[in-house]
Amino acid sequence: MNFEAARGAQEIAFNHMKARTPLDVAATEVVRFVKPLLPAEIDLSFVPGIMEETVQVLQELITTVFEGEPPKKSINGLYFGLAELIFDDEDSDGEGDGEEAGDDESDLDSMGDGPVVTLHVTGSTAFDLEGSDPEWACDASWNPDNCYTPCPLHVQLSTLRPLPPDESPEDGSDGPEFDTMWLITAGLIEPLNILLVGEVVRRLWPVLLGKAPYRGIATGLDEGEMIQLGVLYPDGFRPAESLPPSELGDEEI
Repeated sequence: MNFEAARGAQEIAFNHMKARTPLDVAATEVVRFVKPLLPAEIDLSFVPGIMEETVQVLQELITTVFEGEPPKKSINGLYFGLAELIFDDEDSDGEGDGEEAGDDESDLDSMGDGPVVTLHVTGSTAFDLEGSDPEWACDASWNPDNCYTPCPLHVQLSTLRPLPPDESPEDGSDGPEFDTMWLITAGLIEPLNILLVGEVVRRLWPVLLGKAPYRGIATGLDEGEMIQLGVLYPDGFRPAESLPPSELGDEEI
């Protein structure tokens, strides 16, 4: 697992998010950085062109969630997490239980048999402006219904990930398929999600802030590290000064 590459892609995305670089330009830079480390047959040319479409899907989802089940004023932190979910045939027919599956059939129809990295939003009362609790999002006290959805970018990148022949460490998690799957997730989906969340937060900040005096904004893989993006205030979104330190280290395995 190339932690150095994943961290580099995160830094590129974070700096572009701060600078408000156009989404397609910023996404192109992330892809240009990661593509040489992936198998040559993986085509990422679609990524810049699908960023705006994905933002619009996320805007609709998040607006619906916040209007249907608005967080209380005491919720001072919002976490836009990425979970790996399996969508079965019933979900793709729009007839599943809908608990974590979303209703966008066009996205569902394009998914393969593997897990799909899917965005969701939760809220916490544990965010601290001083940063004394770097894992505040783990203490979720607002878990709205129907907050999971497969979005265009996440779906298409998820389907590019090869499935290891076996999930056991001996046969799958130390092979080239696993390395490719991991890098697409940590080096593309997660960094590009920084750009998406930053853009959505800027567009929807009055809805996201509600009546709270401030709300911290974070993202990240649920099974990885939380990435603090900034803070929402009554005058808008203020990005963090820098990307938080990583506990993964820079070791390439």
